[in-house]
Amino acid sequence: MTIQNLRDFLDEMRWIYLSTEQQLLEFEKIIPLNNPDETYSPRLYSILQLTCSQIESMMKRFVSELNLKPKKDDFPSRYHTLNFKKGLSFQKVLLVPARKVYMPFNEDNSSHEWWIGYNNTKHSLPEGIQQGNLKNTINALAGLYILHNIGFVLSLGKEKDALDPDNWESVTYAKNYEKDVAFLNSVFTEASHHWHSKLFHHTTSWEFV
Repeated sequence: MTIQNLRDFLDEMRWIYLSTEQQLLEFEKIIPLNNPDETYSPRLYSILQLTCSQIESMMKRFVSELNLKPKKDDFPSRYHTLNFKKGLSFQKVLLVPARKVYMPFNEDNSSHEWWIGYNNTKHSLPEGIQQGNLKNTINALAGLYILHNIGFVLSLGKEKDALDPDNWESVTYAKNYEKDVAFLNSVFTEASHHWHSKLFHHTTSWEFV
């Protein structure tokens, strides 16, 4: 695959991501995102399903671009293959409306409950609807946002460097900055892609040297 083809893929996936994010923003107008983690809804369940399908596609593309060979064609294998230097588990993002940092690929939660919530309920309704809760949905969307950050670095031809935590810098924001995404973007521009989320802002940033 050429770098340009990867960029085309990421452009198409970004359009889907932003559409999915907009659904969560619409939901937030009714139910604020700082509600209890267990708050669930059919709308959140739908967003979780759409988000995790995108994560599957992104991870499949990344292992292909890097010529990596996961043991199995599933999320756990692709995760462990891409996280060989702990570059995924190191990543974190700020959910600005809730002023909360998420680490959806953190190895401390190696089972990744948000993924299990998605995977185990694809064909398990109505009881599975409870897995469409704020905790799972936000973690999944944060994980997808992280993959877009990594994908942008990969599209620059950085290859496996994009998955090395030594090439990412942790960013800390003063509380008075953690109020509005537009204000954050005016002070701390996104360093790992050329577009802005309306929900998230990086707390790990690619170091351009």
